[in-house]
Amino acid sequence: MKGKTDVAGTPFRDQIVERALAEGTGWVDYIWMIPDRNGVYYKSAYFRLVEGSDSRTYVVASGMYTPCGPVA
Repeated sequence: MKGKTDVAGTPFRDQIVERALAEGTGWVDYIWMIPDRNGVYYKSAYFRLVEGSDSRTYVVASGMYTPCGPVA
């Protein structure tokens, strides 16, 4: 998924990984489509760097659409 961007061209996935490795945790905002609706919407993702039970390091993220409506 490296290099993939949102609809505005922001490499948000790369930003999540880079910031997780540097800061450990945080938020990233980007623009995405809701699968069952037309248009694009603002979305925020919370991410955290974690150590798994296998002693490997993972970046875990969860996103939510913000209630501001579609991007004009």
